[in-house]
Amino acid sequence: GDVYKRQRIDRVLKQPIGHMLLVGASGVGKTTLSRFVSWMNNISVFQIKAGRSYSVLDFDEDLRTVMKRSGVKQEKICFIFDESNVLSTAFLERMNALLASGEVPGLFDGDEYTSLINQCREAFQKEKEGKLIDSEEDMYKLFISYVQRNLHVIFTMNPSNPDFSNRTASSPALFNRCVIDWFGDWTEEALTQVAKEFTKNMELPDLGFVEKVRADWNKNENIDEIKHNILAVSYTHLRAHETREEIVCRLLLEKK
Repeated sequence: GDVYKRQRIDRVLKQPIGHMLLVGASGVGKTTLSRFVSWMNNISVFQIKAGRSYSVLDFDEDLRTVMKRSGVKQEKICFIFDESNVLSTAFLERMNALLASGEVPGLFDGDEYTSLINQCREAFQKEKEGKLIDSEEDMYKLFISYVQRNLHVIFTMNPSNPDFSNRTASSPALFNRCVIDWFGDWTEEALTQVAKEFTKNMELPDLGFVEKVRADWNKNENIDEIKHNILAVSYTHLRAHETREEIVCRLLLEKK
C-alpha cells in the first residue's frame, strides 16, 4: 500500500545518488507521494514548467539552476520529472547523462563555466576553512560530487504510453541507475511472463506434470514449453500472498 511505497521512496531519498523511476497510470499518486516524502525529509521539490514555448534552451537553464542549488549551495533537492515534460529526445539525453555521471556535457561552457567556478570558489573556500583548492578542474569535480550527493531525480512514467518500451534502449540510465517501483496492480499476463522468464532454464522432471501435459498437449506444440507454462502459472498462484517485489527477488535468488 501507500505506507510501503512511502518507505521505499524515503529510503531512496536518504541515499547519495538515490534516484527512482515510478511507473503507473495517471492519477495513482506518483507525484503527490514523492512531494510528500520530500517534505517529510526537508528536501526541496523542483519541477519544470514546460509550456508551449518551453525549449531545450529553457531546459538547459533549469538544469543549470537545479545543479547550482544542489552543487554550490548544497541544497537537498528532489527533481520530479514526468514523461509529459519530455518535449524532445534532447531532454531525455540530458537527464540520462545527469543520472549516469552527475553532469551534462556542454551545459557549463564559456561564461557559464567561468561563473560557476567563481561561485564554487566562494562557496567552497568558506566550507574548507581556508584550505585552498588550486585547480578549476578540482573545483568542478567537487561541484559534481555535491550534485550527486544532494540531487535526487524521480521520474514518473505511464506504462500505457507507446514510447514506454523504447525508453530502455534510448535511456539506459533510467533503468540501471534508478530504483524502480510499480504503482498499481500487475495483470495476470505480466506476472506469468515474469515467472516464465525466471523459470525457463529450469530442468523439469515429468513427475507431477505428465497428466496435465497429456490432457492439454497439442502435438504441434513443444511439450517442454507447455510444462514451463504450467510452472509459471503455478508460481503466480502459489505466491499470491507475496508482493511483486518479493516474487521477483525470490525468483532471482532461486535462479542463482
